[in-house]
Amino acid sequence: TQGILEKFKMSVPVTFHGEEFVVLRLAAQGFLTGQCRRLVATLVCMFHGWLPPDFVRTATRPDVVISTPMAPGHLLYLDECHFSAWEKGHGRVFGESGVADTVVS
Repeated sequence: TQGILEKFKMSVPVTFHGEEFVVLRLAAQGFLTGQCRRLVATLVCMFHGWLPPDFVRTATRPDVVISTPMAPGHLLYLDECHFSAWEKGHGRVFGESGVADTVVS
């Protein structure tokens, strides 16, 4: 599966217990291992000025292979997943409670 990012949205910052947070929404037909963590870490580094503003443009060029930072998994929170292609043919995988509605064997 190619990890081609189709949509990327960021919420306005919200303050919770004195710390600022944003919600990131990413959509793709499939993600490569670590792709979301690398994207988040790259954006944080660019925000702080640790990477140049044109880093994403350079890193996504087809002729460039470059190592990108990876955000530590314990600092990220995955709220939900949707499996659009599966759900079209089989119904929702996860219900409102977050528990699987469909058992896949």
